Order: sequence, then structure tokens, then C-alpha cells
Amino acid sequence: MRLAQVSGRPTFGEVVGQVGRICRAQWRTLLVAGLIVFVPLGLVDVAGADLFDLDDPDPGLLAVGLVAVAASVIAALAGEAIYAGIVAAAVVAEREGADRPTGEVVRHLALGRLLAVDLLAALVIAAGFVALILPGFLFVAWFALVAPALEIEGLRVLACFRRSRELVRGHVWFVLGLVLPTLIVEDALADALQSASLWGIGEGFVGDWVGSVLANLVTSPFYAVAVTVLFLELRERRGAT
Repeated sequence: MRLAQVSGRPTFGEVVGQVGRICRAQWRTLLVAGLIVFVPLGLVDVAGADLFDLDDPDPGLLAVGLVAVAASVIAALAGEAIYAGIVAAAVVAEREGADRPTGEVVRHLALGRLLAVDLLAALVIAAGFVALILPGFLFVAWFALVAPALEIEGLRVLACFRRSRELVRGHVWFVLGLVLPTLIVEDALADALQSASLWGIGEGFVGDWVGSVLANLVTSPFYAVAVTVLFLELRERRGAT
């Protein structure tokens, strides 16, 4: 079904205001979801990095390290998919005045499709940047809304990409102007927060693990909430189908 004509677009202020309000109202859900996802994810990530040591290329350890790195990549994608699904449900619940326990949300996540959407989006965007810089940025905007499209509308994997592109059409610069700075700030904050010395924890396995968890807890909620709010706002302005 074709979407209705665009009746306007949200402003940066409207979206950021909604994101801030939802983060304040749903901070417990965001924190619990973050701990569920990022504590084990940080452990896998740090363990993989420690095992894969090119300075000490022992063949046995290198093989184990490669497996650990592959596992950490899969875990990262799965973790981000779970977190995106929980956040999308929390945003919808906040806007509708409903309340869904985090455990219930996790049990009903379409994890396989969320993981496939995350992986495919990452590959497409990476290919865009490898081919030429401009397509990479275009793909970042076009496919920024694939996770909320899946969680909120229950679409199949490829349909999520079509839906995201349809909603972004005519708003590419607006979406890119919101999403790209958020990703850049997230990356900078994550790099800073992952330095365990900032927290007086010290270096080593535990320090890296705690730094990774803290970085994700602080930087992930804003982006996840922002793309969900953006999805809902653009859908309302075009007309839900």
C-alpha cells in the first residue's frame, strides 16, 4: 500500500525533546535492558580482544582468538538487536501510556529477524563506504529505521529496509543530520568512557570489562530511542499503513 502524502516533518527540537523525555521516564527500563545486554556482551568483547593478540602469535592461541573474535562480533550484533527491540517497545509503551515488563518484551522479541536486520544493515552501509563515501552516508540515512520497523510493525527483513527507505524519502538530510552527529558523539564518548583509568578502576581485564559496560550504558540509549521516535514521527506524518 502506498504511503500518504507527507504532511510535514518533525523538527530537531521536537525529536530531541521527545528523546530526552522518554529517556527520563523510562530510565529504569533502559538501565535494566542495558545491564541484561551489555554486561555479558562486554565480557565476550573483552575476552575476544585479549585472546586475539597479534604481538604473541602462538598458533593455538591465535585460532582460539579468531573464534573468540567471531563470537564477539555475533554477540555484539545479537546484543544490539535485543537492546533495539527492548527500546522500541519501551518507546511505544511510553507514548501509549502502557507498561510492559522488560522480561515480557525480551520473551517476545523476534531475535532472529532483528539479528538479520542488524547484520544486513551493517554490511550494506559498510559496502557503501567501501565503494564510495556518498553511498555510505546515504545508506546510513535510508536504513536508520530498520530496527523499529521490525519491532513495531513486525515486518520481514527485506520489508524493513523498504519501509525505512520509504519513511526517510524526502527527509534524508533531516535524518542524516540527526543520526550522524549522534553516532559520532556516541563513538567519542564510548572511547573516553572505555578508558578504565577515568573511573579509577585500573587497567586489565576487569577494568576493560567495566569500561565497556559503562560506555554502552551511557551512549546506547539516546541513539536507540532517537531512531524509534523518528520512525514513529515520520510514520504519523506520512500515515500508518
